[in-house]
Amino acid sequence: MALYDVYRADGSITRVEASSKAEASRKVRYAGELIKRVVEVEGATGGATTEAAIDIDLSRASIAEELPPPTGEERFGATEGPPPTTGAEYTQQQQDDYDDYLAFLQTADGKNFPTPKDISDYLTNREQWIADYDYYLRGYTEEQLREFNTWKRYASTYGDLTDWFPNNIDDWLANPDKAQKQLAIWQQEHGTALEEEEVSEAEQTEEDKYRQEQREKAAYYEQERYTEAPMYPETFTAWLNQQGQFSGALEKYVESQYPSLRSQFEAGMPRQTGFPTREGARTEAARREAGFQAWLGGEVPELEQKYWGQRPGERGERPYMQSPNIRELGW
Repeated sequence: MALYDVYRADGSITRVEASSKAEASRKVRYAGELIKRVVEVEGATGGATTEAAIDIDLSRASIAEELPPPTGEERFGATEGPPPTTGAEYTQQQQDDYDDYLAFLQTADGKNFPTPKDISDYLTNREQWIADYDYYLRGYTEEQLREFNTWKRYASTYGDLTDWFPNNIDDWLANPDKAQKQLAIWQQEHGTALEEEEVSEAEQTEEDKYRQEQREKAAYYEQERYTEAPMYPETFTAWLNQQGQFSGALEKYVESQYPSLRSQFEAGMPRQTGFPTREGARTEAARREAGFQAWLGGEVPELEQKYWGQRPGERGERPYMQSPNIRELGW
């Protein structure tokens, strides 16, 4: 166990016995409190003091010059090197710092500070957020800090080497005309970027719509690729030849009715569509031919009735065929 002096953000110092700086920090801090630094003390009574690896924690130091140099060993209280930037291998001290920052965001002082996406985002931006907190402690208004943070966000997105940048918030406040002029340029660039994005999205929507229409057309054409016309004339002739009960005159009459019979049958059938395969088209054609033949059988009684309902001349009978037989009598 060793002795540590824990320096609070309000300037007070608390000495505590602990096995590490992280434990010392945890022992004295309350939820959301900002710890400035932790220093290991050699000996229990005023011995020489050695500042080993300094635990900045959420160290929003009240004076920027008091921050330790950002070397690999001194940042985040790590002695094994810089903090990891990828993966989930974070030190306990880094995790504690992150948890304390999340608690700080729930306080009145922390409500205007950025919320990290995760611990990696926090560790990446920690130095800048430390500086922001330093500005906050130095008495800047919430509106000034908010406007300055907005300006910096535009600068990080649209700024380049030819643009004007302030050295710090004091320089930014001292040059409002320059700051506003530069911000207006970036805001215009932002507006242009949004318009281009909207146009791009609209063009993409139109392109997607066109591609979808083409896919639907292709699917339709593929579905309608093959058709096969039913062989109605051949089917009708074959059926008629099988009707042995028809006289020659009746057969000729029924044959003359083919156009009308075909039209009646097709009127009762659904519209014939195409098929994705030739076999499917042929199967449908054969089905319709068989249906036509079966339907004709049911029409025979009506055909015979119509035939015998005609006048003899309409049936093709000659006058001599209509005269009664005369028996000659011998006297």
